[in-house]
Amino acid sequence: MRASSRKVLGAALALATGVWLATPTLVAADVPTAERIDAAKTKADHEALADEYEKLAEEAKQRSAHHTKLAEHYARIRRGPAVRPAAVEAHCEALARIYSQAAEEYQALANEHRAIAAELE
Repeated sequence: MRASSRKVLGAALALATGVWLATPTLVAADVPTAERIDAAKTKADHEALADEYEKLAEEAKQRSAHHTKLAEHYARIRRGPAVRPAAVEAHCEALARIYSQAAEEYQALANEHRAIAAELE
């Protein structure tokens, strides 16, 4: 690898690390366990599960947005002499899509538990 390519890649990694460090920590909410789901019998139980799934959906949306921003960053820097950022851009785009889909699925689970809770009134 040429010295100029190393410098560009090093700058890109430093910037990406800075973006990552500046992003609020995305700590996973508690994922409902099979035991908790089986134990859910009341309206309150199902509303609590729905709340947890909504937290997971929001976290996944934040992660999707984060990876979208990183992909945009790599798209800008790949115009320079570095070639590898294009591969990283593709990975970031894929992660953004995966997290977006996960957010939709978590929200669907939340909606199902809200519907169950409504039936238990």
